[in-house]
Amino acid sequence: MGRREKLLEKMRRSPTSVRYDEIENLLLSVRCRVTKRGSHRTFRHSLVPGNMITIVERHPMKAPCVRSALLLYEEIEEAIHGDN
Repeated sequence: MGRREKLLEKMRRSPTSVRYDEIENLLLSVRCRVTKRGSHRTFRHSLVPGNMITIVERHPMKAPCVRSALLLYEEIEEAIHGDN
């Protein structure tokens, strides 16, 4: 199991133990754009234009933020690999 798969499993199993930088690295790995305003970060991707998330950089992360990031990641992966 690779590093990304381990992180995805951790996000599903224990969302409050996930750090902000892990979420950021995961979303940046699928080429999300990030906009920064203070402690708020907004992630969006051109393949899923109607879906974006805003996360507050804090620890511990709130479970709904982690679930939203996971959902965005899965939608991007589906858009990328659904075209093949």
